[in-house]
Amino acid sequence: MPSWLALRPWLTFVLPFAVFMLVGSLEPTAEKPFNLLGITIEYSAYPIVYAVKIVLTMLAMAAVWPGYRQFAFRVSPLALSTTSFVVGSGTISRSKRPSRWPAAVRCWLASAYSSCVSRVT
Repeated sequence: MPSWLALRPWLTFVLPFAVFMLVGSLEPTAEKPFNLLGITIEYSAYPIVYAVKIVLTMLAMAAVWPGYRQFAFRVSPLALSTTSFVVGSGTISRSKRPSRWPAAVRCWLASAYSSCVSRVT
């Protein structure tokens, strides 16, 4: 491990995050292009800015890689089952929801005592 990383082990986590956030502050939006010191980055250049952001973040991670190697690489069955559950159930569409849910919500909203305003005090 390099001496600068051994003295500041927190850099392992902060440096890639800081690079990601700093480059992210240069991203233009559709409403307003980025402008600094006469340099303008138009929204049409967003894919290039994002690609540069990913490359710089990966370079920052490579610079602090010895700090990541101190953690053992283990994959447990619990991690795999949790990942498959989250990925498998992550998409919620209208077809996956029971049709009684929207009807129940509409019924509740239409009831006389559904809001605080209509309550008798």
